[in-house]
Amino acid sequence: MLSTTWVQRPIETDCEFDRFPSRPGTYRCTVTYDGIELPFQVRIGVITRDGRRSLTYKVIPEKTVLTKKAVLGEFWRGGTTMGYTEMRCDDDIPAREVVELGPTPYSCYYKTKGSKDARYYHLARVHVTENGLEIH
Repeated sequence: MLSTTWVQRPIETDCEFDRFPSRPGTYRCTVTYDGIELPFQVRIGVITRDGRRSLTYKVIPEKTVLTKKAVLGEFWRGGTTMGYTEMRCDDDIPAREVVELGPTPYSCYYKTKGSKDARYYHLARVHVTENGLEIH
């Protein structure tokens, strides 16, 4: 959640189990971020190594909160390490919006040093993944 918002707010979680399940399965949960309820799943699996059984888990969000602050911050963080110049993003990115995972309608733009034609911007689309924002 925090990787797509870049804004810390109180977070509460409610799952269909009271304590961590001891058997594999997919369980439904809801996280409440700043008053917004968002569904997600917890997938629990089993790994056996050397006769020892361990439980694994993966958290899979279905929706998340996207903020303009996060898009700008993530684009700046990644773009500066890549040597982008004249970085900017769409003006209409909302301050806060609930989005599904996948591509968003938003884009960012940049130029590169030493580009053959410095008149044009490159396009980088904003995507939301299980792991946070990807802008490429």
